[in-house]
Amino acid sequence: KMYRTGDLGRYRWDGQIGLLGRADTQVKLRGHRIELGEIEAVLGTHPEVAQAVVAVRDERLVAYLTVRETAPELSQLRVQLRTHLRRSLPEYMVPGIFMILDAFPLTPNRKVDRKALPQPESVFGTNADHYLPPMDVVETIVALIWEKVLQLERIGIDENFFELGGHSLLAVQMLAKVEETFAVRIPLVSMFQNPTVAQVSAMISAQPGPRNWSSLVAIKPEGKRKGLFCIHGLTGDVVWFTKLTPYFHPDQPVWGLESKGLDGQQPALESIEAMAAHYIRMMRKIQPEGPYHLCGYSYGGTVAFEAARQFLEQGEKVGLLLVIDHANPKSGYYQVKLGPTFLKGFIRNLPYRVIELSRIRPRYLWQRGTRQVRQMARYFFSRNATHSPSVNDLIDYGSSLPAPAQAVIVQNHRAMLEYTPGEYPRTLTLLRARGGHLLVSHEEDMGWTKFADRVNIRYIAGSHLELFSEHNIQSLAEAIQRCLDETGNDL
Repeated sequence: KMYRTGDLGRYRWDGQIGLLGRADTQVKLRGHRIELGEIEAVLGTHPEVAQAVVAVRDERLVAYLTVRETAPELSQLRVQLRTHLRRSLPEYMVPGIFMILDAFPLTPNRKVDRKALPQPESVFGTNADHYLPPMDVVETIVALIWEKVLQLERIGIDENFFELGGHSLLAVQMLAKVEETFAVRIPLVSMFQNPTVAQVSAMISAQPGPRNWSSLVAIKPEGKRKGLFCIHGLTGDVVWFTKLTPYFHPDQPVWGLESKGLDGQQPALESIEAMAAHYIRMMRKIQPEGPYHLCGYSYGGTVAFEAARQFLEQGEKVGLLLVIDHANPKSGYYQVKLGPTFLKGFIRNLPYRVIELSRIRPRYLWQRGTRQVRQMARYFFSRNATHSPSVNDLIDYGSSLPAPAQAVIVQNHRAMLEYTPGEYPRTLTLLRARGGHLLVSHEEDMGWTKFADRVNIRYIAGSHLELFSEHNIQSLAEAIQRCLDETGNDL
């Protein structure tokens, strides 16, 4: 088929090319380049939409619509449209606000006058009857905070923060105001599980305790496929994994597993074996039987490895064991072994570390630089040179985090050093960052061949600390999805 110059297409998840229309407008929003015409084209394929125009208002995507007579009320239509958009577009291209118009303002040339489109005074548009008001003082204050942060009016207690146009940066601002007002700290990841005014108010009102907190986080619970269980890194949280879901298959559920102790009430688990056993109990609540697909980034790779071993010992099937840029702590990979392999790896990875430092904010550059120098001095002047941070390094690393998170970092590191891995008689898939650590042995398998029957090695763009950055997140997600598909994800 012939396409006109200016037509816009995109690869679908199954490899086919879909024609989406013309790309007449492009904007940059929160680090992403977005073709507004692409969003309009997908909206136009919905049976209830007669015409759609998308614009940016106050750093948010707003979809202006004219709809057919059969269209449901806005609250129901908004859910339908978001589901429809997410089948074809990443999350950052899904509008946060939808407005229904009787007709679009036109220029003298009979084209849509984008400059004359109304400002979204209310997210509900013509659907004011849907508004559920706050029921107590806490809900009233929380709703006022949301209205100020989101710059909206009349936010109901059942409205989703992210569907109102909120994103992670606005969520951080909102939670900071909540902490300032109520002296209650709510983890950012809790917003993904409890994104409404009523739910946030309930977290504020409830007395914190072990019964109110779970290691299992529903990052994307919907989907017909077997779930992907993502295990935390050294910091214990799974916020980074939430960035992956827009690029996964629409039917791919994703669950996160966080460290005990992040709530400041429960003690952190003291061993890798105990963590793996605890997470297995959490996974069985969601998925009673295998095959289980496990993924661990950095430190989480060791926990995922042990969980896979324990699953096999219990007679369960493991579909995918995916370790993202991490070496087994007892493999010897984190020891400097001078020689051609070390020199080649050091030179290859050095530019990536320079790029990492160049992207750090100036006020953090000195802290990161001194930590790197301290580690290098320990490597070259210690008889037992090893890539293992000291307790002071860990404290510096988590200095901007709450006290419970700092304690989790130290305990997780101690558990890793004390862990003695067994054997895994199956295939382990290793996603390696092209830019790795500098002062390591630089073995290609990162030491996993000593413990797994077979290691499937794949390289991905970026360096260890930047895999989840906006520059690399899509390629990382697509690599994970390929691994899932090849494993037989829909078993």
